[in-house]
Amino acid sequence: MKTLLIRADAPRVFGLGGIAAFPMGLGYVAAILQKQHEIDVIDMVVETLDDDSLASRVGDINPGVVGISSDTLSFGRAIEVAVQVKMLNPEIVIVVGGAHANVSAREVLKYDCFDVCVHGECEESILELWGRIEDGAGYEGLPNVAYRKGQEIV
Repeated sequence: MKTLLIRADAPRVFGLGGIAAFPMGLGYVAAILQKQHEIDVIDMVVETLDDDSLASRVGDINPGVVGISSDTLSFGRAIEVAVQVKMLNPEIVIVVGGAHANVSAREVLKYDCFDVCVHGECEESILELWGRIEDGAGYEGLPNVAYRKGQEIV
């Protein structure tokens, strides 16, 4: 399944944010997923894409799933990116993860632009999660995965 992984950029506040270190977690996820799926990665910290450029890239890639990684400082931008992706194609499944999701998975899913939240060490279950997304199956029983079941966040 075509997958686009995005690291959201953070605003620069008093010289903080926007550090261009390699996103290890996103790298691990990409390495695992590429065994069975077609993966593209956008690192918005390095590429500094505006909204139009991001929309163009997402449209060109035409993913079935977009995974967005963010820390707390970049979480606002992650929401903006997810909303933009959903506006381009509401059928794209958006999976959010990263440091912010690790500490507040249920809070993250209060934003309906995100479909699934991975938290903690998800490397062991990520292939199964992607397989279930591809098959249109449920997420029950997957470790470190939060999702909505009706109005309830599980």
